[in-house]
Amino acid sequence: MKLYLFLIILLISSHIPLSAADGVVEEEKSTDFNSIVILIVDGLGASYIYPEYQPKALDRNILQKPQLKNFTAISSKSIRFLDISTTSLSGNSGHNVLITGTCKADEKMVEYPGTTIYDVLHDYGYVAIAIMEKGDSAEIIAEQDLILHDTTNSINDVNLSLKARQCSEDEALYEVWKSLGKHANDLPKLVENEREGSIERYNAYNEIVFKAAEDTILEMKKSDVPYILTLNIGAIDSAGHYRGIGGYLQTIEYFDMMILPLYQLCRDNGITLVITSDHGMAFPDSENRGGVLSGKYSEASEVKRIPLIIYSPTSEPEIIDFPADQQDIAPTILSLLDIPDNPHFCEGKRIHIKDYATLKIITENRCNICVLREGKIVDSSEPGVIHYFQKLDIDTDYTFVVFDEEGKLIDEKIYSLSGDRIIHLSTEKSHSPISDKGWFDYFGYALIAIINLTGITLIFWLLKQ
Repeated sequence: MKLYLFLIILLISSHIPLSAADGVVEEEKSTDFNSIVILIVDGLGASYIYPEYQPKALDRNILQKPQLKNFTAISSKSIRFLDISTTSLSGNSGHNVLITGTCKADEKMVEYPGTTIYDVLHDYGYVAIAIMEKGDSAEIIAEQDLILHDTTNSINDVNLSLKARQCSEDEALYEVWKSLGKHANDLPKLVENEREGSIERYNAYNEIVFKAAEDTILEMKKSDVPYILTLNIGAIDSAGHYRGIGGYLQTIEYFDMMILPLYQLCRDNGITLVITSDHGMAFPDSENRGGVLSGKYSEASEVKRIPLIIYSPTSEPEIIDFPADQQDIAPTILSLLDIPDNPHFCEGKRIHIKDYATLKIITENRCNICVLREGKIVDSSEPGVIHYFQKLDIDTDYTFVVFDEEGKLIDEKIYSLSGDRIIHLSTEKSHSPISDKGWFDYFGYALIAIINLTGITLIFWLLKQ
């Protein structure tokens, strides 16, 4: 009889949680980030390449449009924004706005810590690589870990310079450095072999960037380090200024030929590709050169309306037709990369084009956070003060249960997300006696008490029998 009672009690007790500190055993959560290529096509206006628009000269006569094949096909597989406008047209402002998300960003702002997408991405372990013909201010160069750029910004006197902040920590990055060094010596010959002033020379100038970019992506395939590759081509802008509408359209058509291999590399390797511009181009008529900055040009829709096409491996093709501004591009890019942070002073709004949200919770003290949906644990964080949760459903209630490192309950919050978000959560413990125990503890104690009472009752009943 005594052995029988012992086995009953042992069987019941084996299902009792000994302490809430045991918690829930979860696999270690890894956070993966996609790499991204940003192609900035200087002077490319959306009015010339979008089927929804018909460009006009300042004299209001209709201008011809380029014949495009690859660009149209890429757009159909991407997210295309119909109405993105520039906000500032002075100096290098377009490039500064694109990387800061701030309307009137200048070089001083770019130089300030934490103000660019490069600063944010560096904090998340990204490497910044750039291949640029224009827009390469000293401040933007300083943001890059590795950059190949034309120091003259001139089609007639190409001088490619390679600068590296660090390239030896990662073997693939070191190979990129060697590859770009070779390109710095060899690629200018592509331009020099073409007659000065010819449209072929303009096209060869753009070809420099695409050849170097494709080799860079192939080398970085060997690395697990996420990267942002910034590309800038300048021949379309130069052709508009010096070759009129005819030269402008010819360089766009050649650009259409060169972009396909870049898109295919990004698609096949799960890389986000962003195609945009610093500004467009306006022409006084069908005969004369184009312009951007002076009064009669700067207000033209052909100058102010810029393209934004985003191929994302995590998003479906879509056409977005509501108005947005150039400063919205930086935070939208970060959202697509599942990064909830924005650059300091960012004025742009995130255009949420994902079907899920990313949440970053910052706590005052080291703790763990369990995420529950409909009572089931769907995610958890390791002990720390920064907690990162990806792929959370939109407009869905999630319960976030916060424990200290001993497994004791600190707080419990319910959030429903409409987009990416950062939450600062107070984790200061209450001084009331009940706060020293977590709810798992009390559940365990209550269950033990019930089982003990049941066991005692059973023992008395058996003895009575």
